[in-house]
Amino acid sequence: MNITNIRPISKLVLLVLANYANEEWQSYPSKKKLSELCNCDEQTIRRAIEELVQNNIIKSQARFISGKQVSNLYTIIYRGIKT
Repeated sequence: MNITNIRPISKLVLLVLANYANEEWQSYPSKKKLSELCNCDEQTIRRAIEELVQNNIIKSQARFISGKQVSNLYTIIYRGIKT
């Protein structure tokens, strides 16, 4: 919640990814599912994810099952935890 240098929609996408994240801070919702949850189109989700990746807040990795790409794996890097 302490991140201030990103657009509001990017912060919303980050919150949704965090909501679905496992113990390793990873989740893999599709862009379609993210767009439904964030009430926006998939292109907006792509731009938000790109902004989060460029700011080193998340890492995005392609996932493949039987040689076919499925939803990406998103790992939250920046967790807002101060040490």
